[in-house]
Amino acid sequence: MKKSDFVYLQDMMRALKVIETYLNGVSFNEFVKNQMRQDATIRQLEILGEAANKLSVNFKQNNPDFPLRQVISMRNFLIHGYDDLDLEIVWKTLQENIPQLKSSLDKAKSDN
Repeated sequence: MKKSDFVYLQDMMRALKVIETYLNGVSFNEFVKNQMRQDATIRQLEILGEAANKLSVNFKQNNPDFPLRQVISMRNFLIHGYDDLDLEIVWKTLQENIPQLKSSLDKAKSDN
């Protein structure tokens, strides 16, 4: 049975909160030196993309500004491009795009 969009949005919000706990007070240099933190954070990014990919067509039509394509593309890159992973790109995504995604998620949750 397919879950509702609300459940997938909750999954995404949970993953964002976990990422925040993993990165609270962490610098890029600390991130690069800690393989476990990298792996854990990347796993949460994968969950974000997987949940985004499962959102309904109706959600996509009603939320055209939601950055689904970007979230799903990052997930695909992390999964399929694991051998070409650039931690600077991951870090930049975490620092620049995650706050925007959180804002988009808050809006989408209140609208749905």
